[in-house]
Amino acid sequence: MATRILIADDSAIVRQCLGRLLCGHTDWEVCGEATDGEDAICKTQELDPDLVVLDFLMPRRRFGARGRRRWHTPQGRTEQGGYVC
Repeated sequence: MATRILIADDSAIVRQCLGRLLCGHTDWEVCGEATDGEDAICKTQELDPDLVVLDFLMPRRRFGARGRRRWHTPQGRTEQGGYVC
């Protein structure tokens, strides 16, 4: 089963380039894209991806420099994510 990835970035060019890069890997599937912070939260809850590639300085929600946020999935799982800058 492929790892489902959500790309969240306010730059269309970055989303497009990451999508092309990630789609080249047979075990990865880009399940969606988000264009701002609120959209990233909604799509994470809606799509339940395995991984979110997240730009943490987006409009409508800044995820901050602390580097961690709890995500609540539709299945009730609570997971922590981190960023690499």
